[in-house]
Amino acid sequence: MTKTKTCQNCKTKFIIESEDFKFYEKIGVPAPTFCPDCRMQRRLVLRNERVLYRRTCNLCKKQIISMYSSDKPYPVYCPDCWFSDKWDQFAFSQEIDFNRSFFEQYRELQNKVPRLALFNRDTVNSKFNNYLFYDKDCYLCFRIANSENCHYCYYTLGGQTCIDSSHIHKGELLYDCFECGDSYSCRSLIESKGCYDCAYSYDLKNCSNCLFCRNLRNKKYHIENQPVSPEEFKRVWQKYVCGLRNKTREAREHLHKIYQEKAIHRHNKIVNCQNARGINITNSRNVFNVYSCNDSENIRYGDDMEKVKDAIDVKGPMD
Repeated sequence: MTKTKTCQNCKTKFIIESEDFKFYEKIGVPAPTFCPDCRMQRRLVLRNERVLYRRTCNLCKKQIISMYSSDKPYPVYCPDCWFSDKWDQFAFSQEIDFNRSFFEQYRELQNKVPRLALFNRDTVNSKFNNYLFYDKDCYLCFRIANSENCHYCYYTLGGQTCIDSSHIHKGELLYDCFECGDSYSCRSLIESKGCYDCAYSYDLKNCSNCLFCRNLRNKKYHIENQPVSPEEFKRVWQKYVCGLRNKTREAREHLHKIYQEKAIHRHNKIVNCQNARGINITNSRNVFNVYSCNDSENIRYGDDMEKVKDAIDVKGPMD
């Protein structure tokens, strides 16, 4: 049974599906009073991901980099202190006063319990980053895991020497790439997989030595989707992939034209899924209103998930 409700926050009407009620009953929570968009905004407002500050660790008193500025009311511990035995988490507990507002007491608890300065776990030489797991020699990266020598990247899993790239699943020597996987030595590549020495192209699969191409599969030595000799390809490649600012600008403008005017775009990217509704979903089943999700099951309302099961209203968990 579906039910239409009015959002407590934005006052618009939204529908709670019958499957939603089953999910809420399964995990023992009441039905929401906020619409899905407002629930997402409420989740995101609590998370500072990409703004970093200098401040002092409230335990060891060393200067650290943190996602919390120094004017915050709660204590902040550096990762070394946070994961150590130097403090007792039970020391911050407090009794409930039933004569006072619950949320007032909850805020008091939040303001005295220490917070982790940066969500960096098992990293080496990677201080100026946030939400890193098992990484080495990374700088100004956010939400990356199992990566090394990456700079200015976002949401990268298994990246090696990647710069200015986003949503990479296993890649090496990538520059200015977006949503690519299993690729090597590429630049300005969009939504491609299994590529080698390709640049300024869109939607390539298992291609090598391609330039200014789109929608190609299992091709090599192509320019503008036309086959060329290795010598001709090398000549044109050296003209545009040379590091000169004016040539880089010209090549990017040409890629934009290819993307807008020549490329064929898939209406949605849902691959190897069952009962899936959303955008950019792979190897998942029973997902509803989900965006950017891989290898997950039984998810409703969320985005940027890897190997998640039985969840609702979630943002960005990774295995």
